[in-house]
Amino acid sequence: MYAPVMGRPEIDPVFHAGVTLFQMMERLPDRLAIMACQYDVRWRLPLGISEDWAGIDPSTLVYFRQRLAKHRLATVALDSGLAAMRSAGYLRQHGAVRIDSTHVLAQVAHMSRLECARETLRLALDFLVAFGGPAAWEPWFSRYVERHPKDLRKASIERRRASMAQAGRDIRDVLTQTQTLGDAVIRSEPVALLQRVFAEQFDLTEGASPQQRPAAPSGAVHNPHDPDAEWSTKGTLGKAGWVGSKLQVCETAPESTRQPGEPTEAVITTVLTQPAITSDHSSLSPVIAAHEQGGQAKPSETFTDAGYISAPALESAQADGYVLTGPIGVPPHSGERFVSDAFVVDIPNRQATCPAGTLSTECSQITETKIQATYYYFAWAQADCALCTLKDRCLSKKKRQLAPPAGGHESGLN
Repeated sequence: MYAPVMGRPEIDPVFHAGVTLFQMMERLPDRLAIMACQYDVRWRLPLGISEDWAGIDPSTLVYFRQRLAKHRLATVALDSGLAAMRSAGYLRQHGAVRIDSTHVLAQVAHMSRLECARETLRLALDFLVAFGGPAAWEPWFSRYVERHPKDLRKASIERRRASMAQAGRDIRDVLTQTQTLGDAVIRSEPVALLQRVFAEQFDLTEGASPQQRPAAPSGAVHNPHDPDAEWSTKGTLGKAGWVGSKLQVCETAPESTRQPGEPTEAVITTVLTQPAITSDHSSLSPVIAAHEQGGQAKPSETFTDAGYISAPALESAQADGYVLTGPIGVPPHSGERFVSDAFVVDIPNRQATCPAGTLSTECSQITETKIQATYYYFAWAQADCALCTLKDRCLSKKKRQLAPPAGGHESGLN
């Protein structure tokens, strides 16, 4: 079937990249993408497919994507295209760029916390049976060999809770037994993932059975087949959120205006993949750094939405030599209520003055390490607020003290 010396003939990776781009644009599976290469002239002409092309197996597209992921070359097509545009003179240096983010869904099934724990344990046991066979891992192997047991498909809440408790005890016992197999097994990917899921889903107290946590922590595994896929949400998605990752996209911002219907001159220069829970506040520096590494000059101005704008970000942009432009987020309780801008905040002295001229009596500093942000919580004495003529515009019906939020760089803000 293949040449006796050279073996299987090679396929141009540029052709693979072109087919992959087209099938993403058309949202076609691999088999239909190859059929489009055979019968659709809109694909054949730009891909340079000859009349006598015999076709390729759709699985080659799978292997191509796997090699890109393995060697972390997901941006090779974008980088090559930008280099070609730059050398041909189509990509000019621009002084301004736009940065925004979007969410990407992981191609994994939605799993409950129970399903995630059971599936992670099943995958670990499939790996561990190589050390002593299935008999060495009983009764766990028989208990979790079936991915979707019938007794759990329509189980009651009590049954599911009992199954989760059983999974916690079994994971603890399996991890204990792996300690006798050496460091190589303990550090292996299936066992390490099992340890991570166990720590995320259960609290372990000495002398007691593992107890399920009330909620999984931020960044927890939601499907062991893609541990990097995390749950996150944004205002437009609500509580449902998404499981996957986040993309930061940077594009040039041409100075000239375009007529309606006229093609844009903007060119995407950087696509940066981040964990889904990454905050936009801390993403400007890595995105601009990736923009420069792609051969572009440092922008003189960066346009963003309100999610990127904060006092520290503005200070950092000024220090880095570019202008950060974007809208300011709408303060909470807008309308007839006073917003935080109506208060004079003095961070160094840990004081704030309300619109009535009264000084605060308490100040608490709150630091969120996940997003590297510091907040200050100010409170006023109930006796001062009770007699104030402006209390209806300050206090909500449920509160007896006022606490306007203030960022760490809002000293002297009116």
